[in-house]
Amino acid sequence: EKAVCVLEGGHKQVALLRRNGRTIIKAGGGKKKCLPYKDTLRKASFRDLFREAAAVTPAQLAYIKKGVEMNLAAAKEGLKLKKVGYYIEDLIKKGYLKRDILSNAKLTSAAATDARMAGAPIPVMSSGESGNQGVVAVLVPWLVGKAFGVPEKRILQSIALSHLVNSYIKVFTGELAPICGCAVAAGVGASVAVAWQRSGPDVRKATLAVNTVISDIGGMLCDGAKSGCALKVASSADSAIRAAWMASHGEGITEAEGFIGCTAEATIKNIARISSSGMAEVDRIILDIMSAKRNCCSKAKNCL
Repeated sequence: EKAVCVLEGGHKQVALLRRNGRTIIKAGGGKKKCLPYKDTLRKASFRDLFREAAAVTPAQLAYIKKGVEMNLAAAKEGLKLKKVGYYIEDLIKKGYLKRDILSNAKLTSAAATDARMAGAPIPVMSSGESGNQGVVAVLVPWLVGKAFGVPEKRILQSIALSHLVNSYIKVFTGELAPICGCAVAAGVGASVAVAWQRSGPDVRKATLAVNTVISDIGGMLCDGAKSGCALKVASSADSAIRAAWMASHGEGITEAEGFIGCTAEATIKNIARISSSGMAEVDRIILDIMSAKRNCCSKAKNCL
């Protein structure tokens, strides 16, 4: 038995499906139609995103709260598995890590991702069309806000901002990219949200948060959805909180360093350019490695 499936333009857009040489599906075209909200986001500034987050309705806030509850439930399920979240908690229980804002955000978001990647039949609120990005975008601002005693309405508004920033970045990097969306998009969104909780719609501080996260983990590669995503989610949560804390005190990475731009928007477009043009061969090489590894493992009981 041999099967080939080609996706083009989106996660669910099957362009070709072939089994044993027989074509079952062959769709024309490969470009996904751009949704109107994406055109709007592409033209937006961070000031626009701040205004949208502040204008969310009570019904929208209630919907976001349901997403928080869903993602927390996923984390609870994930802690039953002996994976990333479980072992972060194990370090805490044994006294090697403190139970603090950073460790709690890391273990909770990692555990929710553990559950998803293990195939647990539980829903999560996604963000930017990604479940794992939804875990970061939702849980990090929620957990930090609760730890700092931020009013719940403000926390939920900040999560709306987190979703907006995540989706804003995705319109430039694309739905599928060589760089990890949990790092470059959701981690940035969460960091801006936490900075907003503490400092309000301060564009300079939001820019520092964006710059610092992207400077820190912007080079994190995406090699597919799998259990290792929980490690990246934990790193994203950690980076998001550190960057937000620095930004809220007026500190962070500036345009004087590397590929960082003069504005948050410029930095995002720079990392998107690096991803789409500078790393154009990365996906193909990763797929080549994965294919070769599969052949290796078919000949040996254990490659490790």
